[in-house]
Amino acid sequence: MLTCTALVVGSGVAGLTAAQALAARGLSVMVVEQGSVVGGHAAGYACKAGADCVLCGVCLAAQGIRSLRAAPGPVVRVDTSVVALEGSPGRFTARLVQRARGIDVARCTACGLCVRVCPVGAISPLPWAEEPRACVLDFDACLRASGNPCALCREACPFGAVRLEPGTREDTVTAAVVVVATGFTPFPASAKSRFGYGRLPGVITTMDLEQGLRQQGTAYLEHQAPAGRRLAFVHCVGSRDVAAGRGWCSQVCCPTALRLARRLAGDVPDLEATLFFMDLQRCAPGIARLFRVLPPEIHLVRGLPAEVRAGTGGLVVTYEDLATATRCQGEFDVIVLAVGMDGPPSVGGLPEGTGGFLTDLPRGVVAAGACGGPVSIAEAAAEGLRAAGAALKTLEELACPVPGRH
Repeated sequence: MLTCTALVVGSGVAGLTAAQALAARGLSVMVVEQGSVVGGHAAGYACKAGADCVLCGVCLAAQGIRSLRAAPGPVVRVDTSVVALEGSPGRFTARLVQRARGIDVARCTACGLCVRVCPVGAISPLPWAEEPRACVLDFDACLRASGNPCALCREACPFGAVRLEPGTREDTVTAAVVVVATGFTPFPASAKSRFGYGRLPGVITTMDLEQGLRQQGTAYLEHQAPAGRRLAFVHCVGSRDVAAGRGWCSQVCCPTALRLARRLAGDVPDLEATLFFMDLQRCAPGIARLFRVLPPEIHLVRGLPAEVRAGTGGLVVTYEDLATATRCQGEFDVIVLAVGMDGPPSVGGLPEGTGGFLTDLPRGVVAAGACGGPVSIAEAAAEGLRAAGAALKTLEELACPVPGRH
């Protein structure tokens, strides 16, 4: 059985912030991450700065990941899920299941040789990953896992890092306090079939665009539409939609769409972007100013599209312009759906509220970041610090030793 003072579930900005704050107090901290890299969604996002910083917060994820290498630091286990959590403050017990990664992170150098020889693309280089900087094998796609004798990746690796044996490993860890920071699940854009995601080439999501810009820069747009200079951003896809059971505002969609549009307008000559919105969320730091001072290449239309269809010269958007009460059509090369936030995957049987977000957690278990409801990256960092403070307070109440406090 493993032991730690504080168990942090999730390694996004909120989780890393909480873990590092607790470790800095001399506590033993374990971070459990169900994904294959630390950093959460933000680790794959692109910086949106042009000539000036626009306070997107992406750098907070990079800083948090780099800080993991500092000592004393938390113990981190990736590819690991919490399948059960029980107990009480001072002695929680979590059952962990760690799935095989297929790649030994201690040996892998992320050279990409295994990626290039895999005939079915089962190995991902995770180009945005900083910790661990290693490839990952998808056993669901792997030929060998389905009975084929293929071993090309193992033969190609000069470091002996490929492990072709699937499976899982179970452990149990006890902790005095638990911080849950499992983030959010992006709304599945294909559920809004009228927008054509997954069906019409050139229809992407903000998550796709974030990762594409991070990995390829503006060349990503050329892959979507070779001559693409006409962009449309559709706000509130999976947010503020009572009929779809998602009446909440996801807070970040408006700022994200605007920041992405501004960056692209500054980087791509002759690009024009139209933002279709319901209402504008202006609460994020600096966003009100960015909306007031728009470059001429960015246009705002109050009204969400009714449908998107393929046209002869691009993608045709049918919408109502609420400012003029007229039904309009526009043609675009790329349409970006600003998808909202749903709650995270289930965590050890913890109670969930509307949308799957965590609520009414037992004493000694603290939620941080978007698992409790939509927040920005900066807000997630602040919540990580708040959660660390709450955990320390619980330890004091339990008379658990906290270094530096008397």
